[in-house]
Amino acid sequence: NALYKEGKLNEAIKIYRQAAELASKDDYLPWSNLSAAQFECGNYFGCTSSALQALVNVYEHESSTRSDKTAVERKLAPRLIKAFLHVHEYKDARHWLDVLQSESKEPPSEEISLYRTAIDRAEAVWAAFPDEKTHRLHLLRHLPRYRPAFSGYHEYFNIGHDDISDLIPVDALVDDVEYVSVFLGGVGDARHFYGALAFLGISERVQVGTARKAGVREFRVNKKYHFTLNDRKAGALARDMIVFALLDVLAVAKDMPSFERLQRYAVVFYVFIGAIMPRFAFDHLNRVIDMLVEKQERKDTILPWLRIYESDRAGILRALRSWRSGSLISLFSTRDVISLARSQFREAGVKAASLFGFDPRRAPSGCEKEYATYKEAPFLLPPRQVLKDHEPELQRLLESGASADRLREYLSEHWCVNPTLLDEDWMVEARGELDVGYDPFELPRRLQALFIVEEKGARQRKRLFDYAADFFQMVVLGLRRVRDRLSVELILDDLAAAIDALRHGLIEGRDRDAPTTFDVVYLSNVPDYIGGSFVTFVSGLKLLNNTTTAKITSTCLRNTGIWKSQEQFHSEYIIVNDFNTLFKLTQAQFVKRDEYDTLFPMSGYMDWRRATMKKFPYEFPVPRAELSRWLFAHFFKLALPCSRDPDDHNLDLFLFPTLNLTNFFRLLIHLHEIGYPAHWLADVLAKILENQVVTTARPPRTLPLEVDEVSRRHPAAKLSTAPYILEMTTLTVLFQRILPFCPITTASLPSPGSIYSYSVRMRTVDFPMHGEMQALVLIFFRVRLPPRCPGTADDIHRYLDPSPEKDKSFETPAMKEFRESGSVVITALTWNGVDDRTATIWMREDVMDPMIEAREDDEWVCCLWRVDDWAPVSSAPEGAKMVVKGARWGEFS
Repeated sequence: NALYKEGKLNEAIKIYRQAAELASKDDYLPWSNLSAAQFECGNYFGCTSSALQALVNVYEHESSTRSDKTAVERKLAPRLIKAFLHVHEYKDARHWLDVLQSESKEPPSEEISLYRTAIDRAEAVWAAFPDEKTHRLHLLRHLPRYRPAFSGYHEYFNIGHDDISDLIPVDALVDDVEYVSVFLGGVGDARHFYGALAFLGISERVQVGTARKAGVREFRVNKKYHFTLNDRKAGALARDMIVFALLDVLAVAKDMPSFERLQRYAVVFYVFIGAIMPRFAFDHLNRVIDMLVEKQERKDTILPWLRIYESDRAGILRALRSWRSGSLISLFSTRDVISLARSQFREAGVKAASLFGFDPRRAPSGCEKEYATYKEAPFLLPPRQVLKDHEPELQRLLESGASADRLREYLSEHWCVNPTLLDEDWMVEARGELDVGYDPFELPRRLQALFIVEEKGARQRKRLFDYAADFFQMVVLGLRRVRDRLSVELILDDLAAAIDALRHGLIEGRDRDAPTTFDVVYLSNVPDYIGGSFVTFVSGLKLLNNTTTAKITSTCLRNTGIWKSQEQFHSEYIIVNDFNTLFKLTQAQFVKRDEYDTLFPMSGYMDWRRATMKKFPYEFPVPRAELSRWLFAHFFKLALPCSRDPDDHNLDLFLFPTLNLTNFFRLLIHLHEIGYPAHWLADVLAKILENQVVTTARPPRTLPLEVDEVSRRHPAAKLSTAPYILEMTTLTVLFQRILPFCPITTASLPSPGSIYSYSVRMRTVDFPMHGEMQALVLIFFRVRLPPRCPGTADDIHRYLDPSPEKDKSFETPAMKEFRESGSVVITALTWNGVDDRTATIWMREDVMDPMIEAREDDEWVCCLWRVDDWAPVSSAPEGAKMVVKGARWGEFS
């Protein structure tokens, strides 16, 4: 018992078990003590088994009176009920509830009513959502996990900025394992896939050469390689597929005439990195697109090593067709793109100079003249023989030293826009800008890791094409070597959604033997946009297999310079400021940082591993009180993010407050998966749902969250969760089917069949700057209550902030009433863009319908805000009477 009180439960369990095994058959107490310790550890099956054994001992003991049995039943029944609830054994929970009720002659107590309600709700959820896999798929497809952007569409990042590296650990390549698996999230232009093929080709050639030197003449590498390539933009995957097709022809056709081979490499070069391209490359590209469209329409195999799923086919086809249609192509003439590339290239130089004090961009060795020309006439030179055969006029202009104006005029008339840089959703629907301001001449530096290991005797490179061609020749050699042992699948989805789909078998048609865990998980800088280290550790880490070399890699690219330390990065994204606590809350263990890029604390690549696949023992995780505080801090950070300075318009340094409150439930699930007891998590959720949060945590006060703020302990205070309860209760029911515990709460939860979609069209909105920021929130409020909404920037944040330390002018009785009963905040919404301007949410009808139908003297209205600066997007409120009720959850078309 002393060990139990000290929290050393695993030691106590050993002693309780020994005592139980040595005790007489009529002694129930050791089994009761054992069950109590097992419950606290989260071993609910063990708890129920031990508790039932204690009851058996009482029942079978001859001297036990009825009152003895009743007393033990009253003691153990609540424990049994809660344990069975948390393992979803509702029939058994109801049985022991009936036993508990039968022992009382009084009306049902609050405790009994609480348990009965929990069982009734749980059984209703299971009846409404009988198939877990189907329900997971519905959550994935219909419940947004991110705040929407005002533009309504995701930006199209067409050219990558990553450094290629040897992603696959050497040990995985030389070990006897038959299979190596790699997940590339946010694959973009697929440079890491190409780099991996090149490294595999080099590695296998070295292995064969070493074996032959050792006298093994018939040595062959039989290792198989699987790559899962994920991106949320269909255009990225379609573009990659074009390059795959071009490279595969080069890999298969060993006897292709040298000039034809050179031309094909030139096409790859222009598709991969060029903003504009010669007519011969454009025509070749169109033939490849037509071939791919035809094969896709017939559902033929594109390449023997490439798999495309039916659910993704339509999106990829749409992207391919858009590059052959006039509507998208006609948006930008070659002249437009040349002008845009020049101006954006200059702007990028100014930004770099403001950051570093000088423009660090330099021409690669041999490309100095081409680079100087590019600044004024942004085109890339084809190889000399191709220039001579296909562009004799351009060759004459270059040799005669023609002016930049003359070159631009020729290119505008004779060259074509690279259509694969265009995206219909982003550029037509969202009216987003075409980004051609990248520096193509940084490519050799990005490929440096490969050029270091290439064979001796490399030719002297005199133009950018030479670097790219040497790279893609290495890729082709690698592809040729591993082609018969290679499998590649494309997954069109958000990164975190793709991870969920892989883990839970939600991709229809996927091979049963395809990997669900991987040797390498590479996330690029996608976490910059969807939650930073939160998504890396809560989602990405779960994809690693249990090999000792398995690693997850990511980098920070979009706002690298704002971070003072790696600890501050994790403070902002996962509210942890030291690696030991981070390990206890995620199982993530830091491996190494890219030693070649240490300019900023968060520059370069960070490698992590999952230290254990097993759940933590009870004593190892953070204590229960500290966990609760951390979870409350997360809740308020998701619900009420800290505002940036509204006068700061440097988008390159912005933090994206993307995550909505659905991610709080994903965090609870994650914690249970690594060993935190279910009843700890259920208790935290109950306090939020019941508006009974008392904590030393606060909503964030700094952005990014400062390291010392993570550790700061404020005086314990009650923080109101009232504005979020309607969304949280709705989400609780939607998530309950996959929660690793049963919500046991006095809060009112809706029935599963009473959750509907509701839509409202916002007629009066101000088009905000930086509309690509995923930062929207929908807030309903009572008209009769102050304050005046929408107000000015940051007003609503102060109205909603429950912290007692804030400005007392925002703590009037009217403000408290606004917060407690006059406002409803919705973080999980969809927004269909700048034209229709319609927000859609899922909400319980027992609350939403009365809000819509409220009398004029108690009218509800709603507005849109952005949570990055808490500026109103709505210029005037929209009446709740304009809200349109839609389909019931589960009735999806």
